[in-house]
Amino acid sequence: MPPARRELVIAFALTAALLTEVLVVAPDPVSAVAALAPLALVARGRYPVAVVAALSAAFVADTIAGGTLVTELELPLAVMIFACLSLGLHATSRARAAAGTAIAVGAGTLANQIAPGVEYPPLDDLVFFALVLGAPAVVGQLLRRRADLIAELDARAGALRAAREDAAAAAIAEERARLAIGVHDALAHRVGEITLQAAGAQRVAGEEPGRALAVLARIEAAARG
Repeated sequence: MPPARRELVIAFALTAALLTEVLVVAPDPVSAVAALAPLALVARGRYPVAVVAALSAAFVADTIAGGTLVTELELPLAVMIFACLSLGLHATSRARAAAGTAIAVGAGTLANQIAPGVEYPPLDDLVFFALVLGAPAVVGQLLRRRADLIAELDARAGALRAAREDAAAAAIAEERARLAIGVHDALAHRVGEITLQAAGAQRVAGEEPGRALAVLARIEAAARG
């Protein structure tokens, strides 16, 4: 499945699940609108911090408006955990990952503190959301580093293979050149011998034809050999 289609399927699946939970467990028009926020996950690969910020804003706004996402439902927290995992995987730097995590933790703490009927101390909420949302972000960062390391090792292995192939090709070319020089030298030596013998045959051809014929026979044999 292409990455863009996969992201679309994930975003629609989480949105449909959250909207279904709202309609079944705690029907509320404000929460039904806020439940559409997971559609932002379509952009989690390119804009992970913005996605976390959008989800955080939607859940805090729902709580301020008296919605039920934070107070009565379970999936909103699961959606935020997934968004923080995606943040760790796709953030381009540790600083951006930390900033996105801080936004999520702050929003979770704020929404829980202003939700009616919730009486947890602020520090308890802060620690809880720091652990629940910070851990996925850290895991995502570790997975990203592992993927980057694997990609770097693959690149080095490819460069090493290319270097070995280049060295082998250079060795073959050098051996061919050496053989060519050897053949050239052997031919030059043979041609030199033939030239000397032909000159000798030419000098004695008039006075000693038999000897000249013998020399020519040796020239023929040397040329064929």
